[in-house]
Amino acid sequence: MTQFIQRLFVGSGLILITLLWIFLSNAEPFKPFLAFAYAFFIGIVLWEFYRLPIAKGCDPLDKIGVLTGAAFILSLFYAIDHPFFPFIILGLSLVWGFGYFLAMGTDPLINLSTTYFGIVYLALPLGCLVLIHNHFPDSRLWLLYAIVVTKFNDIGAYFGGKLFGKHPLTPTISPLKTYEGAISGLTISMLTSLTFSTFLNLNLLDSLILGFCIGTLAQFGDAAESLLKRDAKIKDSNSLPGLGGLLDVVDSLVFTLPFVYGYIKFMEI
Repeated sequence: MTQFIQRLFVGSGLILITLLWIFLSNAEPFKPFLAFAYAFFIGIVLWEFYRLPIAKGCDPLDKIGVLTGAAFILSLFYAIDHPFFPFIILGLSLVWGFGYFLAMGTDPLINLSTTYFGIVYLALPLGCLVLIHNHFPDSRLWLLYAIVVTKFNDIGAYFGGKLFGKHPLTPTISPLKTYEGAISGLTISMLTSLTFSTFLNLNLLDSLILGFCIGTLAQFGDAAESLLKRDAKIKDSNSLPGLGGLLDVVDSLVFTLPFVYGYIKFMEI
């Protein structure tokens, strides 16, 4: 099976799971299950991330990081009624982390830094998915918009690079990324954003600007993860055939979800 066929099948499966998650997200009987499912998902993403500093010879508290990230996501689901929960989770985790190194750990500066960088880099921004879901009318439509525009940018950049790519965009970080692919991704993200304009009451200019910003941030997120993987000399986790790993799936969402959340909050003012 070629990599393209693998990418197609695995990607289609992830799309179906995501659509099901969004569709059921407002159904009361499913909310606890969906909360734990997303927390588990973020835990796996963090576990994949911690393979990077470990490959560099660091010794992050990966178990603490995974548990903290998952617990933080869970706390966001219940932060409407208990807004202090996320802060308690992060505070207890820091006490736990420092306590470990006070008792037995070595190289606390680098290892604590890599541990909590994972939380800041992944759990906090991806937690914006929960914030969008919990705090806005039409939350499911906004979630669908943010994810679809981001991933269509990825698809456009991939195929644009395959078909037209000639000029490397980041040759020292990811040689396969090209200017042609980047332009293709931005074009697709703007057109995709435009298709949502009627449903989200966006005018033509706003939808195009949003699509451009989301596409740009998606590509920046992808390049940022490539930068970390290249430094660690790891290509991907291979946990998802054809797509690399879950970290490779969410890298483009790391900056787009906070941007969409911030945009919606700004429009409320």
